Amino acid sequence: MEDIADAATQRGRALLDLGREGEAEAQFRTALAERPDDPALRAMLGHALLRQEKYADARDACRAALAADPENLLAHSVLAGAYNALGLRPDALATIRRGLAIAPEFAGLHLQLGYVLLADERPADALVVAERARELASESSATAALVAAVLCDLGRLADADAAVEEALRLDPENADAHQIKGVLALRRGGGKAAVQAQRTAVRLDPTDAGAREGLTIALKTRNPVYGTLLRFQLWLGTRPTGVRVAVSVAPFVMAQVLRPYLGQTWAKVVLGVVLGLVVLSWAIEPVMNCVLLLSRDRLLVNGPTRVATAAFVTFVAAAIACFVASSAGGLGRLVLIAIGFLLWALATGHGHRVRPGWRKPLVAGAAAGAALGAIAIVATVVAAPGAPLVTGLALFSGILAIWFTKVS
Repeated sequence: MEDIADAATQRGRALLDLGREGEAEAQFRTALAERPDDPALRAMLGHALLRQEKYADARDACRAALAADPENLLAHSVLAGAYNALGLRPDALATIRRGLAIAPEFAGLHLQLGYVLLADERPADALVVAERARELASESSATAALVAAVLCDLGRLADADAAVEEALRLDPENADAHQIKGVLALRRGGGKAAVQAQRTAVRLDPTDAGAREGLTIALKTRNPVYGTLLRFQLWLGTRPTGVRVAVSVAPFVMAQVLRPYLGQTWAKVVLGVVLGLVVLSWAIEPVMNCVLLLSRDRLLVNGPTRVATAAFVTFVAAAIACFVASSAGGLGRLVLIAIGFLLWALATGHGHRVRPGWRKPLVAGAAAGAALGAIAIVATVVAAPGAPLVTGLALFSGILAIWFTKVS
């Protein structure tokens, strides 16, 4: 029986190295059937599960491993990875630090800690950890890539360029380093350099969702308007909270300031340009997703983005139909319904960007908004007494949708 367990364990390790995580899981389960109390096997099973994005199962496997062997470093690392993927960053940080208390010189745990801190939006702390990881493993391409990622997040682009080139010198096929190189190109507006770097990252690790998402963004930056807006958004993301809030409310403040002068041409032009830029900043993302879905790279677009784009197109079509019907039939109130539909289009077009837990409420709200708009159309056409109220609610629902998407 020991021979069966040993053989299954060796095959599982080999399959994991080859990226065949599902087959590796089966082998580790076979070995565990013979040695159910082996914590090392449970940690390896957790690793295979983590690689398949079965985060809850990976967490449970590693908890069991640590219950039997509290000093199992692989179990600490995989458990932290599962916690991080589940959004439980405090638990992830605590788990890594327990591992570091056991093995303070283990560069791999410092590396993982750096990435978790980076995900927790603590780049300054992450840089300290990254430098410590580089001290412990000076010839590691992975630690150099982490330093590059942190410097990029801190806005120190020239230093990040040097770190990523060091990572690629140490390992020209480091997918993370190519991905970070692509991100640095995106920070400068994207274009050909960003596409090339992200394509290389996807080629080296086709299963990396981050690399695939980076490539879709890079492809969209071939449109110079999208690239310019992305550069502005990335720059704004590095500014203090007060600056970001000020930029968000600036169009509303300007509209109030210009209100007394709206009888003058210059004020109308300025307000039109401001409102046009606001609409463009919201519309460019779903429009470019439509373009990408019609291109040969359509397979890169993930499920949530496809759903968001479909909702955007549906609401835009409904809005256009309302505008046309309003012009042809003289039903002015349809214009308000059309504006409501356009607001819903802009909101749902960004649905893939909202936090996962907020997507279902947005979808439910979109269904309600569509139904409300349909009722408002019927009420307007038949001149029902409650038509103004329903029309107002349809328009207000679109405003709420924009607010919800912005907050989430």
